[in-house]
Amino acid sequence: MAAMTNMSQMTLNDGATTPVGHIFSPASNGNDGVARWQDREHNGGIALGFSTFTFSVREPLKVGGPSKVRCVLTVPKLDTTTVVPTLIGWNGVTVEFSFAGVSTRQDRLDVRSMLLNAISAGGLGDNIVDLQRPY
Repeated sequence: MAAMTNMSQMTLNDGATTPVGHIFSPASNGNDGVARWQDREHNGGIALGFSTFTFSVREPLKVGGPSKVRCVLTVPKLDTTTVVPTLIGWNGVTVEFSFAGVSTRQDRLDVRSMLLNAISAGGLGDNIVDLQRPY
């Protein structure tokens, strides 16, 4: 059995030509079932502009049922040209994994790896960034 990961800071690099590391610090410990991290350094340290990453695991509802793992990243877009910054939108992604009760660790590793490959620059990554459907 793998060790449980303690909540600690995560550095997530952005897609800039020279990537910038965004430091996400623990914001809640998951007592409500959702672990939450926030990037409080970007967007001028304005709470409305904190990027947030959440992670949750939902146990099977019945014996042998599926487990769900959900990851959500939200990155607010602020208008800072005014005296009081305003939220004008957000960018984000939600990923939910569903694993059969009979899945093995290797099965789950395979699914995660295939998803990462699908959205990498060599897969559909450029289609995502350029808002283009594959043809």
